[in-house]
Amino acid sequence: MSSGSMRRAQLVTPFGVGAMSVLVNGTSVITAGIDHWYPAPGAHPGFELSEYVEHDWRLQERLSVAAFRLPPDFRRVSGAGEQRNRGLKIPVLRFPCWNVCPICKRLEPTTLTMRELVRCKDKSHSNQKLTPRMTQVPFVTICSAGHIDDFPFREWAHRSLQPACGGVLRLKSSGGGGLEGQRVVCDGCGASRTLRGITGSRTGESGEERTTLTDRLAGGEETYDCTGARPWLGQESGQCGLPTRGALR
Repeated sequence: MSSGSMRRAQLVTPFGVGAMSVLVNGTSVITAGIDHWYPAPGAHPGFELSEYVEHDWRLQERLSVAAFRLPPDFRRVSGAGEQRNRGLKIPVLRFPCWNVCPICKRLEPTTLTMRELVRCKDKSHSNQKLTPRMTQVPFVTICSAGHIDDFPFREWAHRSLQPACGGVLRLKSSGGGGLEGQRVVCDGCGASRTLRGITGSRTGESGEERTTLTDRLAGGEETYDCTGARPWLGQESGQCGLPTRGALR
């Protein structure tokens, strides 16, 4: 994976924990949680945590914490002089994990820790010397509790919380503008569905939030609730249960 640069102040806002940004090679990433900012004991021989510890007794008492930490600043490994805390970087994770081929429109998931460029492995490119590079999809799902997850393309297309079909999915443009013009199609069973309404939300009779994605993914009494995913911590699922809706990354 490529890398990027940002100022320390930007790690508070707008590119702090859980924030999405784009690297110089076009890869969309999410900033990892502070648990991953510093090397594990023994993993970095030149690491000295005390350099990044700050104290403010008033704020510490207000927040009931023992200390605060500065984000690591990057220092080149080569060169003479002080060798302490060289080569430290703020880790990021690849997100969203779903990718789409710009040529054949094939959808393919990867992992949060994927570092290489994703190439389309569709059979239609078998005669080409260099297969097309896949790009990350522009859609994610979010909930009011702050969770963010990949869009459930397979579940949405098959209108099922547990679809049995594992066929290749494609994200095709069917003409019109907006989400109505984006359609998820399954090569295996022919299931097809536009993305119309995935970002919609409303207030229920009791004042609670309701969303089209939660209420209408499967239909009937089944609802697709938020998975509780926190990709900035490397967690693909958790506990939540609130309504979730689609959003543009």
